[in-house]
Amino acid sequence: ERLSPVQLAALQERLASGGLKLRERPDFEERLKELRRTYEPYVTALARYLAVPLPPWVREVERPDNWQTSAWDRVVRLPARKEPPITEAHF
Repeated sequence: ERLSPVQLAALQERLASGGLKLRERPDFEERLKELRRTYEPYVTALARYLAVPLPPWVREVERPDNWQTSAWDRVVRLPARKEPPITEAHF
């Protein structure tokens, strides 16, 4: 079971904090399970075939998405040099 009741509650909370409130229905969990039963076997088989792990529904650790960072972040965040740069006449 990839999505436990605790993880489902965390997912719903995260969606609500982002402004997406799901309608409350008495059969919500059952309908979600039914929907997941239609595709989960294929997702699992595809992941196994490609030898990649399936990601969790909710991240355990908060970190920025790859589109929110760039290689330049490391350059920009480097500490300033203590000594002045070496200047030399090239020509």
